Amino acid sequence: MAATTFSHYRVRGAITLVVIMLIAVVGGALWFHKFRKVAAPPVRIVPLTTFPGFQQDARFSPDGNQIAFEWYGDKDYNEDIYVMRIGAGKPLRLTTDPAQDESPTWSPDGRWILFSQVDVDTSHIMMVENFRW
Repeated sequence: MAATTFSHYRVRGAITLVVIMLIAVVGGALWFHKFRKVAAPPVRIVPLTTFPGFQQDARFSPDGNQIAFEWYGDKDYNEDIYVMRIGAGKPLRLTTDPAQDESPTWSPDGRWILFSQVDVDTSHIMMVENFRW
């Protein structure tokens, strides 16, 4: 009976030792995974427009394939709203009013663009719909 009890304790001790070692290995792996330093990829800045003059207040379309932005134009010096496909060369001019057209914003479905039209004495919220390329 004494030999059986001794053997039982040895098996139990071996199992306990294996469990402790397993916990240590898993814990170490989790700690390493959480606290290891991973080098982030380098930041890349890519110009979307390279037209002469000032382009500003750009907004991505809901699908991310186009941008709407303000541009003073290359010769006009009147702030108008333009739309451009990402990666395309030429923008589509949406407004031609002599007032300053500012702050384009896409509708959630991408069908309309809202903007502010500011003149000397007035300000209006305007909408462009159904523009086509």
